[in-house]
Amino acid sequence: MLQLQVPRSHWIDNVLNRWNVSDLRLLEITAPTNGRKELAVAYTRLEKAERLYRTGDYPHVLTELRSALAAVAACYSAQQADKNTFDRMLINSHPKVREKLREAFHDFAGFLHLGPHEPSPTPESPVPISRHDARLALVTTHAIFEYFASEGWPGI
Repeated sequence: MLQLQVPRSHWIDNVLNRWNVSDLRLLEITAPTNGRKELAVAYTRLEKAERLYRTGDYPHVLTELRSALAAVAACYSAQQADKNTFDRMLINSHPKVREKLREAFHDFAGFLHLGPHEPSPTPESPVPISRHDARLALVTTHAIFEYFASEGWPGI
């Protein structure tokens, strides 16, 4: 009996996909480890959003992701992730890139506001936040966190 551990990324990319067993793609995202309390809170909230996604509580996924971004905003002495906060977070970006990313991140943060502002579901009125909406929000938030993690979280 031979026991060995194969990294998830290797197993998915180099084994399952080559055997045509799965077309799953794995995206690895590096989390910053600079010890900031706010970032630890942000990642705790991100993990909670993942748990909510697995249980099908899609509006609360968006709410928790919005809270995760607010925790990151606290690193910049802001209470919420708004245009000014994103502008400070993107300070090391080219001005044209900063402008477009600031707008995109701000619009995305606005999308996350749908979560807490939707009524509780009933049989007559199902929640308009779908599984696909929640998944997009999760993937996008992870990508935003990874983007700033790779930049060393400017300003922090």
